[in-house]
Amino acid sequence: FDEFYNESIKRKCEESIRKSLQAYAPELKDVQISMNIDDAVAGKQGRRKVFSRHMVTIVAEGVFDDGFGTMSSYKKEVSFLVEPTSRKCII
Repeated sequence: FDEFYNESIKRKCEESIRKSLQAYAPELKDVQISMNIDDAVAGKQGRRKVFSRHMVTIVAEGVFDDGFGTMSSYKKEVSFLVEPTSRKCII
């Protein structure tokens, strides 16, 4: 279930980014979005070592059309840290 849930969320995020680029940068054509999430950033909390953040990398690739017949390839890579969330809360 978790794998399906994660892939579903990932596809929704990629589609949202693609739609935003279509709205705010219509000169970008054939946009492909890829997203990668790693647990690579370790931190320290008290005396124990914990993985408290995820590194998210988003790559947008496509073709830039300047409107005058000149097309050039486009690639932008953005990485950032996010805090993990909990789906279950036990009290």
